[in-house]
Amino acid sequence: MIARRKYWEQLTELWDLSETASMISEALLSLITLKAFILGEAMEDTTFIRELLRRVSRCHNFLEKLIQELHLYAQSKASESPLVSILIEALGTEDYEILHSTLEKALSSINTIKNVSELSELINIFTKKEKEIEALKSLLESLSETLTKKTGKLASELFTF
Repeated sequence: MIARRKYWEQLTELWDLSETASMISEALLSLITLKAFILGEAMEDTTFIRELLRRVSRCHNFLEKLIQELHLYAQSKASESPLVSILIEALGTEDYEILHSTLEKALSSINTIKNVSELSELINIFTKKEKEIEALKSLLESLSETLTKKTGKLASELFTF
């Protein structure tokens, strides 16, 4: 019975990691696609562009939750959560200031992108705030890579016979 419960918990963890990895990868792909559309000035399909913006915006709640967990962990009010572990591994540091600053900058970029009302604003954001957009892209790439590794490792542990 205990073995079955542990297996179920690991399966649930795998499911959660997979969903998070999917969301992060989708946001990363959408951000890259948006940039390509803007640089190529292929802005005629506004429905598609709005959908890409929505996909990037989905990361907002995830990053806010990550900041909250990081803050609790830094104050020793909570143990290191799986998400904090993923963040530390993705960025290769345990320095709270670096981790927090990186997340804050990413949230700021997402807020800027998600509050766009006109497509001309989007062009300005991607040209004038290129460093911030690249920092967001870099964070999403690191998180995606780390989540993919963790998901693969957990899946191989679960399904090794």
